[in-house]
Amino acid sequence: MDQKSGTSKGFGFIEMQKPGEAKAAVKNLNNKTVNGLKIRVKKAETQKAGHRHSSDESSNQDRP
Repeated sequence: MDQKSGTSKGFGFIEMQKPGEAKAAVKNLNNKTVNGLKIRVKKAETQKAGHRHSSDESSNQDRP
């Protein structure tokens, strides 16, 4: 959930069978507008153990 707007960040992951398809998706879809919203498309990276983004940390502070 976005802390400022209160709306869902809405994200997903997909897998491509061929590396070229993934590169084409990033090139052709990144920063495009879908249903009035700009989307970001990029290659997923593995997260290092114990590392969190600051937005994740702040959202977890509100949880019991």
